[in-house]
Amino acid sequence: MQEVELVCTLDSSECKDYELLINEHPSGVISWQGEINASKGCWYTIASDGKPYFFQTQEEAVKLLTNHL
Repeated sequence: MQEVELVCTLDSSECKDYELLINEHPSGVISWQGEINASKGCWYTIASDGKPYFFQTQEEAVKLLTNHL
C-alpha cells in the first residue's frame, strides 16, 4: 500500500506548492494558483514531458501522480 503525504513548500495568498511524497520518496509537485486557468482548474502539475495538467481539486492531481508511477 502506498503512503501518500503532501509537504507544503510554498504558501502565499497567490500560490501554493506541495511536494508529493509516496512512501517517503519525492514523486512530483502539485501547485495551486488562483485564476491561473479558471476554465480548467487552479490546481496543476507539470508532467515529466513538460506538459501542464490542470485540475479542479487537489485530489485529482494526487490521483494522476500516484497512478503514473
